Amino acid sequence: MLSFLNLLPNKEKRLGLILFLSLIIFSLLFGVWWYYQNSEDMPARGGSYSEGMLGQPALINPLISQSDTDRSLVPLLFSSLSNLADKITEEKESEGKIFTLRLKENLRWHDGQAITADDIIFTIEKMREYPKSPMSSTFLGVNAKRESEVQIRFELPSPYPEFPALLELFYPLPSHKLAQMPVENWRLSRDIISPIGSGPYRVEKVSVKDSGFIDSISLRSFDGNWNEPYITRLQIEFFSTPQELTDAFSRGQIDGYSVASQDFIEVYRPHKKISWQAPVYYGIFLNGAKNPALDRKEVRQAISLSLDRKAISKLAIKDESGAIQNPLYDIPTEKDIASAQVLLEKNGWIKNEEGFYELALGKDQKIPLSLVISHPEEKFIKEAAEAVAEEWNDVGIKVTLHQQDTEELIKGEVRNRTFEAVLLGNAPTLGDLYPFWHSKERFYPGNNITMADSIDLDGALVNLRESAGSDRREESREKIRKFMAEENPAIFLFSPKIFHIHSANLRGLESGTRLVDSSFRFGGAKKWYVNTTRVLGK
Repeated sequence: MLSFLNLLPNKEKRLGLILFLSLIIFSLLFGVWWYYQNSEDMPARGGSYSEGMLGQPALINPLISQSDTDRSLVPLLFSSLSNLADKITEEKESEGKIFTLRLKENLRWHDGQAITADDIIFTIEKMREYPKSPMSSTFLGVNAKRESEVQIRFELPSPYPEFPALLELFYPLPSHKLAQMPVENWRLSRDIISPIGSGPYRVEKVSVKDSGFIDSISLRSFDGNWNEPYITRLQIEFFSTPQELTDAFSRGQIDGYSVASQDFIEVYRPHKKISWQAPVYYGIFLNGAKNPALDRKEVRQAISLSLDRKAISKLAIKDESGAIQNPLYDIPTEKDIASAQVLLEKNGWIKNEEGFYELALGKDQKIPLSLVISHPEEKFIKEAAEAVAEEWNDVGIKVTLHQQDTEELIKGEVRNRTFEAVLLGNAPTLGDLYPFWHSKERFYPGNNITMADSIDLDGALVNLRESAGSDRREESREKIRKFMAEENPAIFLFSPKIFHIHSANLRGLESGTRLVDSSFRFGGAKKWYVNTTRVLGK
């Protein structure tokens, strides 16, 4: 081509050269365009990522962990039994009461030891020794039998088709590391912050300040099992307040962090934000046994009608869309003061000189429409309680607030059922409402703190737990809705979101789902990635 151009006059030579170069450039551009049109970005292994967290790790062990910080780290360092399973089979004719689980082949702990059925049996046995475990209620009454080194048979006390899903919350422990130590002493182990697990990451280094504050934990991907994550190095840094988290992200110290909607602070660094729905609902739980006014159906209905749940949700958790009507997370009805007042006055409630309702029972006996709301000291709960009190006081319902230390409240008034009303949150496992509303759970250690007692509700809760078919489950949900709307054993307020704020290069996060557990934000971390490669075949 070039020798041919040499035979041409200069003008034609220049024109030919331009055409030749244009053809080359066009071919290159077309090739690039074709490549991008016929390929796609795919996750690639490698890279690093740093995540900020509130609080301090103390007990990174799925059986004894208590704080959200510890429980959030568990899915990074331990694999759930659901992930370790090759196959989970429900035995025919057992009606959801017998399941057989077979482990994947060649599973290893971080130290190279084999994971076997003995580790699963060991973990369940230790649960029974430590009833305070967050996992203990999951396997209450479950009989586990070793059938081989890789196979276990589970026998349930009652049908539960959702049992395989529960295994997402069960994290086996290494018997070869812990069997010689009583459960109560595990917290004293040197490995409690850097445990031997089976998860997608293993602990490489723990950095501690002179003050004893754990500054960070460095994790490295574990390639011994099937679940090697895309990101090779993960750095977890710890902070004391949401403001510190936000500031660290803004100055580039960390690449991302999670925060509950009520603690969210506006970020000015370029970022992406996704949200997950927290598996918890907050409400005011009523105790008619300690307050005769609250024992009356029309009062419970009236105080429910008198609240603007969306306004309270916006104030407390900075999210109007978090407002709920019932424990099924349904959208709330609008505030209706007029109907509430008509309902009260129709049933004999009259305002006194102070402007508060009271009910005359006889010549000299009156029931005041007043209540004491006990609540923990968390800022967002306090704000919600104050907003509720203001709205009810304006209607003519006298409210007194009683703030307490959270542990003191739980171990005192809640455990003994001596509160009149209490503002708390419930966190159902996989949406199972049975532990919080069935009549068998009315007294401690049960969680039915309103002491609701209804044959119809009990039946719906059992059917919701035991039914596999969607039609029967929806029928049960409808019965629960009806009971909550008619009886109002609690005044449901809101369910917060969890936001994850991160740099633009982090991908692979799934948004919009309701977390299985409030600590489950790292449940999908092995799918996160920062590196990509293009692959043909789009």
